Amino acid sequence: MTGLCTRPPTSTPPLVSSSAQRTAPIETGAKLSDRGAFGITHPSNSTSCVLQQALHSPRAMARGRSQPSPSTMRATSASTNSYADCMPGIRVSTIIAAPLTRVWQVVEPVERHVDWMADAESIEFIGDQRRGVGTAFLCVTKVGPIRLTDKMRITEWQVERAMGVEHVGVVTGRGVFTLRSIDGEHTEFTWEEQLKFPWWLGGPLGALIGGQLVLRGIWKRNLRRLAALCEQTAQH
Repeated sequence: MTGLCTRPPTSTPPLVSSSAQRTAPIETGAKLSDRGAFGITHPSNSTSCVLQQALHSPRAMARGRSQPSPSTMRATSASTNSYADCMPGIRVSTIIAAPLTRVWQVVEPVERHVDWMADAESIEFIGDQRRGVGTAFLCVTKVGPIRLTDKMRITEWQVERAMGVEHVGVVTGRGVFTLRSIDGEHTEFTWEEQLKFPWWLGGPLGALIGGQLVLRGIWKRNLRRLAALCEQTAQH
C-alpha cells in the first residue's frame, strides 16, 4: 500500500464517457521509485543503478577496483547504495463512479481490505489502534504458491486524501493509496508501491518479475473489485 506521493493537480480533467472510464485501470510509470515515498524527491535512480553495475563489472574487478574511486564516491553520495534505489515502482490507477466520501468509507476500514484485495487472506491488528498513523497489522498474503505474512504500519493518514504504509516484515518497502475527486460523482484512486524482496524470493529479480509482471496484474484486478464495491455501495 504501497507504501507517500505528490498531490494530484488541482485542475479538473475533462470527464470522459462512463463506458470509456471503466475499460481498464490507468497504468503509468514508476512514480514512487522516482521521487520516493510521500513525495520526497531523490536523485536519479537510473544513475545509481548504472554506477552500481559498473562498480561490480568484471572489468572493474580485474583492475582491482573492488572499492569505488573518490570520484565515484562523490557521484553516488547523493543516492542510497542499495538495490532499493534500483527497484521498479508499481503504480496502478482507476476512475471509480462514486463520490470521494463513499470511496473513503470503503477504503478507510483497514480490516475490510480483504473484501477487495484478492491477494490478502486476512488482516490482524497489532495492538488496539485501528485507524491513523501508527496503526500496525499483519496481513496474510498469498500470490500463487507463495504465502507469507506481511507486517505493515500506517505512516500517512489524510482523511479522503491518502493512506500510506511501510512494509517492515519479510518484504520491505513503502506504499500509498491516494484519492482525488473529479467532479463530485467520480473519484480517481491510485495505488503505488515500492517493494524490496528477500534473497529467497529472488531479490532484485524477484522485485522486477514479481512486482512488474505479477503484482501489477493482481492490483489492477483489485482496483476493479474496489470500484465495483464502491459503486454498489453508492447506489444504496
